[in-house]
Amino acid sequence: MGLLIGGVAFALVAVWIVTARLRTRSQTYRQGADQVARHLGRNTTSDNRETWVEIWDCHPLTIPMIREVAESMGYEYTGDSLNRRNAAKSLVFKPPKPKQRRLNL
Repeated sequence: MGLLIGGVAFALVAVWIVTARLRTRSQTYRQGADQVARHLGRNTTSDNRETWVEIWDCHPLTIPMIREVAESMGYEYTGDSLNRRNAAKSLVFKPPKPKQRRLNL
């Protein structure tokens, strides 16, 4: 019984991974740019932590295109590395500095 449950779980995970890969391979350039914006938008903290954009997730875009999209949003390219979560090649960006608000008295 345990072997059957393990086999079904393995099959479900395999289907999930394959569908994610097929989805990225069939997306348009606009959808790839939206994926870049989605990755950059996940960094909503104000402590200026680096943001990672996985290259495979933005498939039709090349590395210079990904950098151009991120830099147009105000992010600064700091390098590339392997993602800590899944070892995918990623580009690392530093978010723009938050705007200082002045208190008018």
